[in-house]
Amino acid sequence: MAAATIRGIADTILMPVNTLARLPPGTTQAFVDGTVTGAVKAARAPKGKKVSAYSRQYKRAFKRVSKL
Repeated sequence: MAAATIRGIADTILMPVNTLARLPPGTTQAFVDGTVTGAVKAARAPKGKKVSAYSRQYKRAFKRVSKL
């Protein structure tokens, strides 16, 4: 639930920036989704695995959203 709220807030803040910068539509969504899911996975990962958990989830989310 917190992740959905964070996504909504980030989308609201970043979509005007995306339009002004003339970035492809999925870029901002991929960034937001990757950051949120990566942060959640990193928070749940054991101490030594936080960075790799974040990186893996960010990469997966970015690939998933950029296909849309």
